[in-house]
Amino acid sequence: MAKGTRKQWLMGSTTPAYPVRFCSTTEGRQELPSILQDSFGMKSITGLHRYGRMLGAIIPIEAVRLLAGFPDAVDDATRLRIKNAALNLLENRIIFSPEHKRDVLGLITTE
Repeated sequence: MAKGTRKQWLMGSTTPAYPVRFCSTTEGRQELPSILQDSFGMKSITGLHRYGRMLGAIIPIEAVRLLAGFPDAVDDATRLRIKNAALNLLENRIIFSPEHKRDVLGLITTE
């Protein structure tokens, strides 16, 4: 890997996706209004964990439409970005948008 931060490497190796962030269930309870606003406005996906084990996610309504079997209700670009964000969540890759510059779970470190 070239010199630089892990964050730079992750940003360069991912396809376009909506922001993904992780928080503990405790943080999720405390930040629920902010998480819901981000899910609605920025279409972000928030993974919830307890002691490092993923328990669930808060997802935008467009993702629910896809899961419910209504792919025509979501345009192709949004569908692709939701799919890529979900893959990033499952692979524990974090995408930082300017609004989400957080060092979460200690996963982003400098080399």
